[in-house]
Amino acid sequence: MVTNEDRTRARKAREAFAATETARKAAWGKTGVVGLREAGLDEVPREVWDLGSTARVVDLHRNRIATLPAPKLATLTGITKLRLSGNVVTALDEFWNSLASLPALTTLCLEDNEIAALPTIEPGHFVKLETLSLDRNALAVLPDSFGLHMSALERLGLSGNRLATLPASLASCARLDRIDARRNTIESIPGAYAGMPRLRS
Repeated sequence: MVTNEDRTRARKAREAFAATETARKAAWGKTGVVGLREAGLDEVPREVWDLGSTARVVDLHRNRIATLPAPKLATLTGITKLRLSGNVVTALDEFWNSLASLPALTTLCLEDNEIAALPTIEPGHFVKLETLSLDRNALAVLPDSFGLHMSALERLGLSGNRLATLPASLASCARLDRIDARRNTIESIPGAYAGMPRLRS
């Protein structure tokens, strides 16, 4: 039997939750930092897209998100870090161009998904990207042009995939100082890597 006391307690809990949600969304607008890790999400809440260029960091780590709506993603023109790791992304085609065209993006975390292939990286893509994490996906090959246009790239994570080779085009990333490609089936390293001026590990 549900008593009046039970109803009152449930009502107060709902009100407290609503107040917390309101405060959190207000904080997003003030700081530009959106924290939604392990929130059980299948899609990104509308309130995130409403932030537009105000959003600087969006953390969606460990949810159940498979894709992002490309037109809405393109509105996040001020975002510097996007963490989409630990979700269920299998293909990037639907939102790749919007993602790659974000003008301020410096850090992109896509590890622990189910990504089997990367679309081609074109001129004008990822112009400020410094860190790209693709660890623990299902990548068997990288595009031949991978790295050609990412002049700001410094750190690249590829561990735990199914790669047998790495593209020679990575040698064009003059600022790249670290490549982590452990736990793959790589048989040889392109000789062009020997000329990379900042590569340390």
